[in-house]
Amino acid sequence: MNHSAANHSLDNERLVEICRTLGASADLDTLLDQVVHAACEMIDSQTCAILLYEAETELLKFVAGPASRKNTSRRLRVPIDRTAAGWVYT
Repeated sequence: MNHSAANHSLDNERLVEICRTLGASADLDTLLDQVVHAACEMIDSQTCAILLYEAETELLKFVAGPASRKNTSRRLRVPIDRTAAGWVYT
């Protein structure tokens, strides 16, 4: 098996592991943190985050991200226009 195929297989295994966790985890914050951690590993990134659209403010809010910034990032809101996160959202 070549390197790319091996990585693809590991990514698939990681996705299956997360899907199993979806049904077993009662705590949404823990589950989202696991998804962020797995995403970072799978794309070989130092940081990842999950943002959610907040209708009352029309902004994106951080719901999961790096553990080292958890307390700070949860209070941050990101505009949809003029940001990379907003571009991805739209």
